[in-house]
Amino acid sequence: KYTLNYAQSFMDNKLNLSSNIGIQQDDIYKTKATSGSRFIGSLNVNAQPDESLNLGLNFSNFQSFMFVNDIYSQITRIPGQPIDSLDFSMISQNLGFNINKTLSQSETKSNGVSLLINYLISNNKRDKITLEEEKSNILNSTLSYNVNFIEKGTALNIGMNVLSNSIAQNKLNGFGPVIMIQKEMLDKKLTGGLNFSYLITNSTSPEKEDRSNSAANVQLISNYRPKENHNFSLNAGLVKSDNPQAFLNGTLGYSYSF
Repeated sequence: KYTLNYAQSFMDNKLNLSSNIGIQQDDIYKTKATSGSRFIGSLNVNAQPDESLNLGLNFSNFQSFMFVNDIYSQITRIPGQPIDSLDFSMISQNLGFNINKTLSQSETKSNGVSLLINYLISNNKRDKITLEEEKSNILNSTLSYNVNFIEKGTALNIGMNVLSNSIAQNKLNGFGPVIMIQKEMLDKKLTGGLNFSYLITNSTSPEKEDRSNSAANVQLISNYRPKENHNFSLNAGLVKSDNPQAFLNGTLGYSYSF
């Protein structure tokens, strides 16, 4: 309904701040007996103390519907399976933090570490009352180390995923490694990548006993550009969990740009 925006740079653009705050009006046509308003806002902070360090912080409490693409969904989703357009959650608060640190950099090699943390809160309200038994908290975090061999056209990323999800009365905790390697070949006309993720989870539910599970996800990604306007792509994936079945799917594509 009403919003106030603010943006400012400090310390010779080493610190950037942007925010907005306002009032959101629910049911603007007043067709429901429970229509009302609430305070909303967002905050984005980006800092670069020096050339080797970047920090970012963002927060928002806007009410919106979105597909929650958490770490568990990414690793266990069957390759090629379309995202369910009905699998949406109402996100009322979102808090994210990221840090990227370059350890060393030269003409032939660079390496660094990064940390990404994202926390979502989803509320289900009826008659302005939050139902605690239907509240969801989703925490995803990834710590990774990356090295880039510039002359060889090779990049390697090794990391660890950690998640802690509480959806309604069900809880899911998990952790596992992730390894990604990418290589440029044939005078950079061909780019190939191999991604491997492994996740060990423990789930608890009032209706079921505690259960441990594991899942592995392997993806092969390749792009070949023999000429400027032609591009061939290959995307194949394999998912294996405690389920006896393994799922394998692949897509081969060609595109021409005018």
